[in-house]
Amino acid sequence: MPPQGVLPDLDEIERQALPLLEEASSVTLKIIEALPKVKNSRQDLEWLAKDATSLIKMIFRWYKSSPNDASQPAMVLLIQELLGNLEEVLSFVEEQVHTKPLILFIKSKVHVRKVKKYCESMKETMESFYNIFGISSRLSMAAELLKMQRQLAGLHSHLPTYEEADEVNRTEEERRQNEINAKQ
Repeated sequence: MPPQGVLPDLDEIERQALPLLEEASSVTLKIIEALPKVKNSRQDLEWLAKDATSLIKMIFRWYKSSPNDASQPAMVLLIQELLGNLEEVLSFVEEQVHTKPLILFIKSKVHVRKVKKYCESMKETMESFYNIFGISSRLSMAAELLKMQRQLAGLHSHLPTYEEADEVNRTEEERRQNEINAKQ
């Protein structure tokens, strides 16, 4: 059994309407519970389960703080991808648990390649999350800055708007260009 706090509270996820993330948590928990019975590549699979747990926690925290961002289609696809990867890993782990040691020994090189593939897939999923999170964070920050700019514009209505400032800059640039052309 994993230590307390490894996975987010499944009831809370369910209340937050993220059944895919709940399912990913459940599959990860099954992987963690089966790991003590795994004979080959246990360390790599433990790291993979820890990465999955961290990613699920990050998505869950992000969802709690920005439910609209976290329920975007890109995020839902990412969670589906994560779930598919975890289900493959669980199937692999369960197969290892029920396979005889001699067969495991014979297939050990194949298993190492599979585990490596699962780890690479998890890494790609995490990178995708960071990309989505980064884009969303930048958009949120830009929206907040725009809001602040509008508030400041209201306080300082005597200051020119960006459009007015751009027009003044363009006019000044044209005047300079005309002066340069006149001197030539």
